[in-house]
Amino acid sequence: QMKKRADHYSLDMIQKWKTLFGKELWVLNYHQGGDIISNAFCQMIPEASNTCASFKASSSGTIVQNKGSEKAHRIHIDRMATEAYDRGWLKNTAITRSMARNAIESRLGDPSILSRMNNVSLDCLAPEEKKVLLNKSLVAEAELFPEFFASEKGEREVRSRFSQVVEKKKFCSVDVNTVLDTDDWESFFKSL
Repeated sequence: QMKKRADHYSLDMIQKWKTLFGKELWVLNYHQGGDIISNAFCQMIPEASNTCASFKASSSGTIVQNKGSEKAHRIHIDRMATEAYDRGWLKNTAITRSMARNAIESRLGDPSILSRMNNVSLDCLAPEEKKVLLNKSLVAEAELFPEFFASEKGEREVRSRFSQVVEKKKFCSVDVNTVLDTDDWESFFKSL
């Protein structure tokens, strides 16, 4: 059961922008299907017809998705570097966070290995937090895209995508403390 709107960051920001700019504000529906980049150029910027045609003719969506996944894995690496510094393992002040990240990536070989390792502990949203987040998503979707939400695909699509995100553990992050407490990471960082 979908609750009535309480507070929702996206909806509040849209109202704030409308107040500031006094114009109609357009919001792109992520759930409408297709490539989000193509949709942005083709639906939101009518003057970009050549760019729109180019995106429709290419496989840009796949490239964008892969880069996003790579960035997500790099966040875990960055958190490891930051935690190693906080633990005092990076004594050499000449080692920047970027240098530490590169060293970690070299040791792992592939940053995405962290999320694929069997013994890696994950910090995930609690079931109640997931319910709250789903409810906020449904409320926002219904308010922002009432016609789409009322359609056969609307609410079902939002719930389906939310379930996929939960299944892929997108609301989880690598438990950096557990990772750093294994595999002799302390001596690795101190040797840098």
